[in-house]
Amino acid sequence: MFWFMVAMAVMAAVSAISAGNAEKAASETQAELLARQARRTEQVTALNAKRARKDADALSGSQIALLAGQGRDPGAGSALLLQEDLAEEGEHNARLIENQGLADVVDIRTRREVVLTEGKNAQRAGYLSALTGATMAAGKSGAGSGSGAFGGGSGSTGYTAPSSSGGWAVGGGASGVA
Repeated sequence: MFWFMVAMAVMAAVSAISAGNAEKAASETQAELLARQARRTEQVTALNAKRARKDADALSGSQIALLAGQGRDPGAGSALLLQEDLAEEGEHNARLIENQGLADVVDIRTRREVVLTEGKNAQRAGYLSALTGATMAAGKSGAGSGSGAFGGGSGSTGYTAPSSSGGWAVGGGASGVA
């Protein structure tokens, strides 16, 4: 019976450790995918901001050409104010794109750190579960014989609770032995 308990404890420990290690490996894979997603988000954000600036410049150029085609001076008066407003709006839009991209990247990197931490915690839990199971099995294995390495046995040691005289009761009688 003892060896059966030991075998079961070993199998449970190996299973707990394997599950923890598998969870950690899966979290590392997920973290790598999230790191790639963050890099890709940075690239896409940079391209979108560049595109927004280019579109704003194209709109400004079209506005200048339209004003010039009407015989108006695009660099004076309300036309100049309109050009400044268009330029500011274009830059504002580009910065909004950059800020949203940065927020997305921070969110992705935070999720990556959470995933890595969860994987490490799962691995630790596997080791702790294995240790707890082994300790419990060792304690139970000695329960019938009183010779368990961690106590827990029901066998008599010959000593009981302290007696009223201050000594220890041995074998049921007070001996006065301290």
